[in-house]
Amino acid sequence: MKKIDIPLILSFRYSQVQEFVIYAGSRKGAVACGTNGVKPSDLWKEEIEEKENLYKEMGLLFIDDTRLKIIPHGYFYKYRLKEETIEVLTSEYDEWIPFAYGNRNKLTIKLGLTGVDIRGREKRRSLNNDETCWGAFNYAGLSTLSLLKNKKERIAWCNIHYTFQ
Repeated sequence: MKKIDIPLILSFRYSQVQEFVIYAGSRKGAVACGTNGVKPSDLWKEEIEEKENLYKEMGLLFIDDTRLKIIPHGYFYKYRLKEETIEVLTSEYDEWIPFAYGNRNKLTIKLGLTGVDIRGREKRRSLNNDETCWGAFNYAGLSTLSLLKNKKERIAWCNIHYTFQ
């Protein structure tokens, strides 16, 4: 690993929607719906605004090869770079968890959002990595796409990447 000679600071540059998918039920199972006229913020307004506001003010300060500080919040973490993934050591669980992807010059923090409206029950979740089709359907309690049969039921997910340089 290359040594850091001086502290390195990365700041938020931009966000980009990587994937936005909506499935609806049909007699034959799940069918992909078009997303024209629908924005991720229509489904996850609070979650997206919260992350955007947090990241616009946030900086990542690499103090040295093992310590990361999130400014202006003053959080310190031990970190390691493992195969293009920055992992931080959580004090609560004493385990390494993925924090961002890339390298110390350009990092991407991922946000995976899932929304489920099945059997009249809505639920949502946020992930610190990309959501997948199977992850979203498993979260909905469905093992296959063919089980989404009610035309009023929906499963949606969105992946947003926040870039720091």
